[in-house]
Amino acid sequence: MRRRLSFWVAEILQRAKALWLAGSQRTWVKLVAIGWAGFVLAAGAAMLSPWRIGLDLQRLLGRPSCLPSLVYVIDYRVTRPPRIGDYVVFRFPDTGYKVGPRPGQKTIKLVMALPQDPIRIEGTELYVRLVHLDRLWLAKSIPGKDVGDFDANYLVPEGTFFAYGTERESFDSRYFGPVDQRLIIGYARPLF
Repeated sequence: MRRRLSFWVAEILQRAKALWLAGSQRTWVKLVAIGWAGFVLAAGAAMLSPWRIGLDLQRLLGRPSCLPSLVYVIDYRVTRPPRIGDYVVFRFPDTGYKVGPRPGQKTIKLVMALPQDPIRIEGTELYVRLVHLDRLWLAKSIPGKDVGDFDANYLVPEGTFFAYGTERESFDSRYFGPVDQRLIIGYARPLF
């Protein structure tokens, strides 16, 4: 499909060049019509592409952000399982809490642990693969929960991953546990 669209765009550009060189009286009208047709075809090709440019609006508005950059490229092709260090785009799970993104909302988080990696949470301290990683900064602000309610010691189950936000106040797997890998819809790459 994409090859056919790029062939049409090339054909339109070739005809526009021929009209320009011919100097026809209606050249401008034809060029404008051809230009619009080329724009519509190019926009259609971009919409069919699995790649998107994303903008972190929270960072743009000066609010805490869970992403490391302002602009990133999203690839909606899921051709492999996640790896540690990947930024994954996934549908947010239903956590049962009244905080964080709504269930099903697209979210981007960092993969910090994969199946069989040990996770330990003691009080407000988080250990991933036996290394102290961070604290549970939101533990005291989640309604109906106390600091010790998040204590856990487990291996990440098969078919899941530990999602981690790069902002310390991110609502992530520290609070609701591992995320099912079937919720992954793509990967993100920070640009700047």
